[in-house]
Amino acid sequence: LLYRVPWIRIVAFLIGILGGWFYWTFGDNIITKIRTVNAMNRFKLAAPMWIVTVATQYAVFWLYQDVLNAIQEENPSQRATKEAVSVSYQLLSRLAWSLSLVTQVLLCQCGLGGFINSLLSWSGWLVMSKLTYSVYLVHVGILGVFMAQLKHPF
Repeated sequence: LLYRVPWIRIVAFLIGILGGWFYWTFGDNIITKIRTVNAMNRFKLAAPMWIVTVATQYAVFWLYQDVLNAIQEENPSQRATKEAVSVSYQLLSRLAWSLSLVTQVLLCQCGLGGFINSLLSWSGWLVMSKLTYSVYLVHVGILGVFMAQLKHPF
């Protein structure tokens, strides 16, 4: 199974833990300061942060395809460049995605989420979240039973 070892996702886990600690420690102070700011200045504060985080997530998502295409090309003279790009992407993509996601969550928690916070806080998501979490908890066992019944390994 791919991603069997837990330390593959440790960067995202630790960034999430640090984001939660940051909000737990400084969240009330940030929220009280944000409430004193008028709506236009809130927008001026939040809009650049939303643009940067969404652009980062967009880049992480779409650069993956470019990295795969660059690796699959048959030009041996650019092998070192391709490997450097691939290693850089693998090294930094999870970090960038995690930081942007934690920033978006903190923006929503501090009242700077706007319509995105309303969309993500919709109560209709509760059923789907419980269903996907249940599948997450059960899927490894199902895969294990399936793999044990195979006569030939993949």
